[in-house]
Amino acid sequence: MRILLFLAIAHLSAIAWAGGYAGCLERVMFFQAYEIDGLLPTGRSIGYWCLKWISQRNICKAGQWRACNGDLEGGRCTFEQFMKQIHPDTPNPQQWPVYEDDPKAKPGAKPKLDVKETALNCLKAHRAANEDIVDIAPYRVMKGGGKGYGAAVKELGRRVDSRWQALTAVAKIENRPAFTVFDNAVDEIIRARRGDTGKRMYDAAMQLEQDENVTIKAEDLGPNPDPDETDPAKKEWKEVNWPETTNLAVEHGIEDAENKLRQWVRTYIFNDPSATTHRNMMKKFKEVVTGRNLCR
Repeated sequence: MRILLFLAIAHLSAIAWAGGYAGCLERVMFFQAYEIDGLLPTGRSIGYWCLKWISQRNICKAGQWRACNGDLEGGRCTFEQFMKQIHPDTPNPQQWPVYEDDPKAKPGAKPKLDVKETALNCLKAHRAANEDIVDIAPYRVMKGGGKGYGAAVKELGRRVDSRWQALTAVAKIENRPAFTVFDNAVDEIIRARRGDTGKRMYDAAMQLEQDENVTIKAEDLGPNPDPDETDPAKKEWKEVNWPETTNLAVEHGIEDAENKLRQWVRTYIFNDPSATTHRNMMKKFKEVVTGRNLCR
């Protein structure tokens, strides 16, 4: 029975707001999906933008989708050109990409993007230009994309998995690094979204120690990569480890401990009107992970 409680609390507490770092990671994720989409000459759908988006009806007028038109072979777009398609005022995207040094890479192989360092350069560029990291409009980056970002993320994962399945066995071996970069971006987005909000929930939960004598156990999520973060309390990401916290509360004989903790989480989350949206976003990213595990 307690396992079901753990699952319920975990589901409720998996809320996350996309901070600046997460927003930059998501740009890297979409670009890497574009690179993967281009591995096959037919059926391409990432990197397309709607010429005339009708907001009132949430549709692209007459299905007018245009592929990103760039300077590379076949009209493919560079990283910079792709970012400018996401948002024309994107600050200095040509300075963002950082590539991994892979001594095992074959001659002529496309270098692997360093997901974290590229996202941090994105963050620095936006701060230097005093520009917000605006939300990505799906209809500017993928054919058939609408306004629903959560649905677009799930669909993006499905399309990446579909490209993998369409590759030959040899092509899968040669191009696995491209999929690894995409996977790394998704994993780091999930960590960033958890870390961005987990500390706030952890701090709020500390009140339980005073009010209910509950010992709060933390789960370490690793360091906050933001070099401009000066608050020592925010340099390490963490969140409440609810299974351990609940176990301790029961072992310590706290009356009705499981229900008290579950109700505390519900109250904390539903006091924020945007919590449902954030929880759904985390669910979509986790569905991308589930899909890749089944596919690859």
